[in-house]
Amino acid sequence: MKKLVLLVAALLMATPALAAGFPEKPIDFICGTSPGSGAARWCQIMAQELARPEVLGKPVRVLYKPAGSGNESAVYTDHRPADGYTLMHANASYAGYMSLPSFSVKPSDLELVARVEKSLYMLVTPAGSPYKTFADVVAAAKEKPGALSVGGNKLGSNAHLQVVELFKAAGVKVNHVPYQGTGESLKDLLGGSIQLALINPVLVLPHIKAGTLRAIVYLDTTRLAQLPDVPTPHDLGLNYQLPVQWQGFFLKKGVPEDRKKILLDAIAKVAKSADYQAYLKATPGVALDLITDGPTLAKEFSNEVEQTKAFMAANGLL
Repeated sequence: MKKLVLLVAALLMATPALAAGFPEKPIDFICGTSPGSGAARWCQIMAQELARPEVLGKPVRVLYKPAGSGNESAVYTDHRPADGYTLMHANASYAGYMSLPSFSVKPSDLELVARVEKSLYMLVTPAGSPYKTFADVVAAAKEKPGALSVGGNKLGSNAHLQVVELFKAAGVKVNHVPYQGTGESLKDLLGGSIQLALINPVLVLPHIKAGTLRAIVYLDTTRLAQLPDVPTPHDLGLNYQLPVQWQGFFLKKGVPEDRKKILLDAIAKVAKSADYQAYLKATPGVALDLITDGPTLAKEFSNEVEQTKAFMAANGLL
């Protein structure tokens, strides 16, 4: 009995020491999009800030796994040990991806541990296109129903949802063209392969200022300060609940609570840092929205999954 008591005491004393030593090696951050997208940019910023000596103090490597509408990144994460050394990029789009028949990882296999920020989209077109206003776009969609193509993110993504909801509110149907990331849709938009795309403001503002792209509508309840003349759906008389894109972190289910706390403390430290605040100030269409409460995140994400599943079923994706 005495030996058992000593063993238990030794284990209890060792647990904080193990937590204090984490991390002892580089951490992998799995990004389910292609380099050049808004999400990829965020992953790089988070990795850089988390790796700082005063935060985690170990390298954080971004690994891009864009295939399969998020499935590749989820499968990769699920096949890694639940030891806290693999973080996975999370966003609102996974509420749709996880409903796809091709998505092999169950929502219960992953844990949403943090939402960090929310971001918004803008509908844009080349400066030389015939669409000067959203009314022009709607008129073209009415003239040829379903023929007008709008580039966006993957099938079932938040951007896909936003494309459908925007034009549904306007009473027309368009053809959503899925890409592995918004950066790829931007390339095709600039190259003339598509005439419209839904992209993050930070990626398109330089092109708008350079006169190569034109902003049509900003998907928020208030106008973007940098482009005060660009209307919102509300300005156009389109009153519907705007979907919101957010970004955060998944972990494989089962990561020890002490390691999870270290990671969450590091994420909170990054969100409060001067460098991250400077990034927010310099990144139009993005706002801090830090949530690390597990039950709250689980409930909200479960609701998003059900709502997005209904949207996908209604649009023939399920």
